[in-house]
Amino acid sequence: MAGMGTAIHRTTLQFRTSVNNPDFPEPTWKWNPDMSQVGGVPIVHQKWNAVAERPEPMTQAEMDAVDAAAVNAAKDEVESQIDGTGYDLDRALSLVMLDEINALRSNAGLSARTTAQLKAAIRSKL
Repeated sequence: MAGMGTAIHRTTLQFRTSVNNPDFPEPTWKWNPDMSQVGGVPIVHQKWNAVAERPEPMTQAEMDAVDAAAVNAAKDEVESQIDGTGYDLDRALSLVMLDEINALRSNAGLSARTTAQLKAAIRSKL
């Protein structure tokens, strides 16, 4: 009879409890891993230590890089809504505001703002 235990995916660090070990085959999964190093550490800030065969916390520099990438991805998503082909409310509102701003700028003798400038301004505020 197969044993019950825990398993962690060596790549994604998905941790499962009360598993039937054969359902989580090695070497993709590690059975009954030592999780003592990552108690309270969010999975996004963990990495796999292949030598010790367990997850461990990232260094502060690694955590900062992961967090910065997540912020940039969120900003990219907001920016892509302006370029998107869909006609959602946020995109429509942004473009209406740009038209209104450009009308006022034209009346003041100023050049129009482009969508690229609008996206850059929004991104800087996020």
